[in-house]
Amino acid sequence: MNELHKKYLEKLSKLKEIYKKYGFSTVLEELDKDITDISDFKVTVPLVGAFSTGKSSLINELIGYEMLSTDITPETAVPTELTYGEENVVYCMKNGTKQNDILNTSGSQTIPNDTALMKISMKSSFLEQIPDIRLVDMPGFDSGIEIHNRAINDYLPKSLAYIIAVAADEGTVRASVLNFLTELQLNDIPVY
Repeated sequence: MNELHKKYLEKLSKLKEIYKKYGFSTVLEELDKDITDISDFKVTVPLVGAFSTGKSSLINELIGYEMLSTDITPETAVPTELTYGEENVVYCMKNGTKQNDILNTSGSQTIPNDTALMKISMKSSFLEQIPDIRLVDMPGFDSGIEIHNRAINDYLPKSLAYIIAVAADEGTVRASVLNFLTELQLNDIPVY
């Protein structure tokens, strides 16, 4: 956690003591939520692009495990967040609840039915170098699968930084990726 996080957490802790002293219970609940949000804050960076451009393969290579499923067919069904953690654990988010499971580092993860989001916390030398980043493997554009489109549309507005993946063997950028870049520019999100 960086110094700015620590500074704000100290100030919020002092504020919490004052609120407790004077019995502001409704504000305490909101303050506890803010403290949790700041403690867990990470910059969310989705890896986006057309399906089968190698997004999952790139992340597997970076983290040093063949964890994310890769195949010629559209494989990534839900956003998968990866962060550094002392324990290898996976959380499957279903209907607003979190189900913990031990991370399978010897093969790809099984995604339970009705999962809307996967959160993976793991020991990885690459992720350890970027502790304040939440790297996200996303379903690809143009998969033709409605649940993939819904996952993309629901998740992407949560970010202000994106990594765009383009297949080197295609020679051009697909129209869906160009449309995404145009949307970013229309919403005054810098594109470099």
